Amino acid sequence: RPRLWERLEERALGVLIWWNALREPPRTSRLARVMRSSMWEATSALAILINTCVMTWTVDVQMHITSSPSEFPLWVDAVETFFTMFFTFEVVLQLSVHRLYFFCNEMMSWNMFDGFLVGLAFLEMTGASESNATFMRSL
Repeated sequence: RPRLWERLEERALGVLIWWNALREPPRTSRLARVMRSSMWEATSALAILINTCVMTWTVDVQMHITSSPSEFPLWVDAVETFFTMFFTFEVVLQLSVHRLYFFCNEMMSWNMFDGFLVGLAFLEMTGASESNATFMRSL
C-alpha cells in the first residue's frame, strides 16, 4: 500500500514539474497585438472601474430599498448584462490568443480568476445562483 502512494506522489510531482516547465510561444497575430495594446488595456481598466462603481452603487441602493424591489432602477440590469458580455468577450479573446496556454502562462492565475468571475456573473444573470454574486464579483 505505501508503494502505491509513492508512485502517485512521483506521478503528481512529475506532472507539476512538466506544468511548470511549459512556456507559451510568442503570440504575433493581429488579435494578440490588439490585446497587448495600451488602448485595449485602458479600455479594460476603464470597464473594470465603471463596473466597480455601478456594483458599489447597486449594493448601496439595494440596502436602502427595503419596502419594494420594484423601486430598483430597471437600467441596472441592462448595465450589468453589458459588463457581463464585455468581460466574457475579453475572456474569449484571451482564450483565442493563448489557447490552452491561457491556463498555464504567466497570467494563468488572473486568467482563471477572470473566468471564475465571468462564470459567477452568468450564474447570477441566469438566476441559477441562489445567492447574490455581486459581492464576490466586486472583489
